[in-house]
Parts: sequence; structure tokens; C-alpha cells
Amino acid sequence: MIQLNKGAMFGLDARIALAIFGALSVISGAALYSAIKEAKLISEITEMNEIGKAVESYMLDTGEDLPFGGGMSAKTQELLSSSKSGWNGPYIAGSNSSVYFVSHPKYLWFTIDLAPNDDFGYSPDILTCSNVAHAGKTCYNWLVFSQVPDQLAIDLEAKIDGNNQPTKGRFRYAQGTRPAGYKITYYRLFPTMKKY
Repeated sequence: MIQLNKGAMFGLDARIALAIFGALSVISGAALYSAIKEAKLISEITEMNEIGKAVESYMLDTGEDLPFGGGMSAKTQELLSSSKSGWNGPYIAGSNSSVYFVSHPKYLWFTIDLAPNDDFGYSPDILTCSNVAHAGKTCYNWLVFSQVPDQLAIDLEAKIDGNNQPTKGRFRYAQGTRPAGYKITYYRLFPTMKKY
């Protein structure tokens, strides 16, 4: 009597099974990568919104905007310490690198710029609320991160605006004077209390 061993895979059966397992691992790997990327974008957007809430809390407590220092930037250090009446902070954790900039662990620093919602072009520094050309326009608080990796800036713009126009919309970016591989980013928070 001839005995056949059952249960062992030989030849074609083994190759088919390996092909199926290989295809499944590629599909699940791509899905995992996509899920990780999406989670990172959500985390970044949440952080930007939390900084926005800190600015808003400052405004509600003091009854005024962050002080405008000329140029575009507000005196962002006011989120960390201030002698203003009603101030109930610190509103964020961190340390200031100057009156205008707060150190950031991932993006070097951040600040709050005050600018209208116009198309920035690729030279956002020319847009300021105090510029006579913008008199009467609504001025906005913009969260600015100094050094955001290129691909993250592109992915955030696609997630937030989806318009593939880095100089328009709620989230914008430009090269500016950043090192290669990094962008300066702008995230529109909400209007200022003061009209310029």
C-alpha cells in the first residue's frame, strides 16, 4: 500500500500560498503607511488649532489682540508671560527666543503674524495689516512655523485646503530664506479684534 503524506505543501500549492501572502502584506503595508501619514497630519492640525486656542484665550482674558510689533509679527512672547491686566497664562508651554518668536521642538520657532487674507504670492513679508494698501481690510492672526519639511507642508496644504495653491487658502507655505528641504508655513486662525 502506498502512503501519501497529507498536510505538507509542495510545488504549485506552495507558490500560490506564498503569492497570496505576499500580496496581502503589500496591501496591508500600504494601508498602514497611509494610516500613519493621516495620523501625523491630524496631529499637526490639532497642534496648530491648540496654539490658536491659546491666542484666543489671551484675547478673551485681556480684551485685546497680541501686541503688534511692526512688520508682520505680534509679540508672541505675551503667550508665555505678561503684565497685562486680565492675563491668565501662560497659555502655551515653551520658551521664547525673542519678543516675537517662541521656540518649537520640531520647527525651530513659531510666531503669530498679522496679515490680511490676500494672496501672499511668494513674498508674504510684504503683506502687513499696518500697510496703507490694506487699510480697512480684515486682519487675521496667522500661525507661522519656521522650518517645516517640504513634503509635510505639501501634505498639510492638501489636507486642509486641497487646492494645490500654496499661496491661497487657510494653509500656505513658501520657501523664503529656509534651508533646502524646508518651508515656512502660515495657518490662518481668526480675525484680529482691532481693525487696521
